[in-house]
Amino acid sequence: REHVSLVLDCLRAFMNNDVGLKEIMEMPTAIEQLAFALTFTRDAERIKILELLTVVCWEDERGLQSVLDALAAPQFGRRFQVLLEMMTRGENLQLKNQTLTFCNVLINAPAALDTRIFIRQEFLDLGVLDAIEVRPGHTPRSAHHSSH
Repeated sequence: REHVSLVLDCLRAFMNNDVGLKEIMEMPTAIEQLAFALTFTRDAERIKILELLTVVCWEDERGLQSVLDALAAPQFGRRFQVLLEMMTRGENLQLKNQTLTFCNVLINAPAALDTRIFIRQEFLDLGVLDAIEVRPGHTPRSAHHSSH
């Protein structure tokens, strides 16, 4: 398991410049394999993977599309399902925070407004609002809807 963490650290160092990032983005299955690793790694590695995928999304539209395509792979079921599962399972607040941050990147990175709206709606359809924990003292979003 330590090898996975070490490999991710090396990948982060490799992607830390334009040349390395471009090389990773040009590898046909690199982003898909990185996304797939979200399903079987420990929380610490998942956080690193989300950070790497975030960089790819912000690089350009092609990088964003590669990540969106990878998350739509059949092994995930519905697109973004793995992200919702990461937010709802376990107690690792750092993982939940990084996952929510990544979801925001996926929604806000596209240049086209209609694409942003479509991705946001996919998250809503999956139940993202229910997956977000409400802090004590705050009324859950579902309570607001039921009172109107």
